[in-house]
Amino acid sequence: VVMGKFPGAKYLDCPSPDECIAWLKEGRCSLYADDELALRYRALDDPTTEVTGEQFNTQYIVWPISYRSEQRKVRLLKKWMYDSVSNATLDLLSYKYFTLKLCPLGLSGENCDENCDPKHGVSDRMGKCICHSTKWSGKDCSIEVKENLNTYPLWEVGMCYAFFGTNMMACIVCAIWIFWKRHN
Repeated sequence: VVMGKFPGAKYLDCPSPDECIAWLKEGRCSLYADDELALRYRALDDPTTEVTGEQFNTQYIVWPISYRSEQRKVRLLKKWMYDSVSNATLDLLSYKYFTLKLCPLGLSGENCDENCDPKHGVSDRMGKCICHSTKWSGKDCSIEVKENLNTYPLWEVGMCYAFFGTNMMACIVCAIWIFWKRHN
């Protein structure tokens, strides 16, 4: 898709994503295009990598045309569709009106102007920072929640010990009764 949009650019075909990142750092190339999620997670481990968020996806449309339409109108409509795909007009319209605009990694908020810890959280489609686990909390997922080993209330723990004691007493009483009546 990228080669179709930018036919005059020079392209390098690297053997692996790690090699592509190395070439990018060496200056052998100036841009590396790959799946956005893969690039975002790679940027978590390497702070020198910057994910720009450029999108190269082509949006294809299906438009039903009646067989009874004038051939001249059909031809002009098809020409308009092909031209809008080739000059990326449909991509721009689709991005403007139909694509969810997610905040870059490490940011959140309606205007992507608030922090969101990139190792422990990510922004959702509404701009709210969502923590990866319950171990992290706060508006930007940067506050570590201390581990609470006993999450049961004290009254519930006491009640469980009382039930356990009652069951043990019943077992001991039954064992004594069976031992006492063993010859009957």
